Amino acid sequence: MGGSFFFFIESESFEFSVEEGGSFFLLRIFERSRAALRSVFMGKECAKRLLTMLEDLNYSEPPVHFARTVRDGEIVFILQLGFNAHGSFLMISELLHGRRKGFIVVPEGKLGSGRRGFGSYLRKALALGSLAINLPLKLLPASKYKASKSFAAAVVQGQRPKTHRQEAAERRQNDGSGGHKGKHLMLDSRNSHLANPGLGKDNAQCSLGKENAQSSLGKESAQIGAKISHVSSDENDGGVTLDLYIRLARGPHGKWGISWSKVIEMDPSVGLVPNPKPIDFYKPKPSHVPNPNPEPCHFFKPKHKSVFKWKPNLPSPLRHNI
Repeated sequence: MGGSFFFFIESESFEFSVEEGGSFFLLRIFERSRAALRSVFMGKECAKRLLTMLEDLNYSEPPVHFARTVRDGEIVFILQLGFNAHGSFLMISELLHGRRKGFIVVPEGKLGSGRRGFGSYLRKALALGSLAINLPLKLLPASKYKASKSFAAAVVQGQRPKTHRQEAAERRQNDGSGGHKGKHLMLDSRNSHLANPGLGKDNAQCSLGKENAQSSLGKESAQIGAKISHVSSDENDGGVTLDLYIRLARGPHGKWGISWSKVIEMDPSVGLVPNPKPIDFYKPKPSHVPNPNPEPCHFFKPKHKSVFKWKPNLPSPLRHNI
């Protein structure tokens, strides 16, 4: 376990990093500025003693000369108050075997609250329960829990009648904080015009089979039975084809839930393809259609040129006339 958080004083930032496990505790304080990076490391008991000394300094009249020491084994920490042209500052030095190992400087700041802010964040580092990284789950908003709902849980919950306690809890939540209802996660099955908007209430009757809905803890599946009758005006049996669009969203705890849904009635004249083929949207289409009877290609063949070779011109033999 552990955590880290930052504290700023003008242009300087201080990072409090805590590492804890069992009986192990280590506090690292880093000071970052434009020109340097300084740090000190200490244990829990040493940090508690430094916090006590710092609170005595903050909530009392600061003396002219203030210096305190804390020993932790072979390491000695010196808490010293100093003054310069910019005001007062607090320096925490870490010494090992008489040599300075590290130090940080806490300025007073323009508002004069640098030491008080440093002390409050040091107290937070010692109390890990106040860190935002270790907040319990019950402190999170309740709307995030309702958004992280599985598909099966949302369907089954919409079919079950609400108890008096659930209705009272939703009424208090909506009156107080205006929380989100679970009804927006799914369509209302009682509105028959969503299934067939062209028919009246007398001709379109949709009854969901609640006895087929199954759900259990740790089971992410559900079965919903639906029966639609009297949807055609002639003697032949008719049917309604619906397209259901569902958008799933992942909650803060890794659970999936329905964030948006929509039902669209398809035209019955448009038949369904018996064996639809998947469409690859990422496959590039050819720019031209190949010719089934291509003509032979004539390649250009350059003529062979003779290469000139130099030969020496020998003199002809002399002829003598006798």
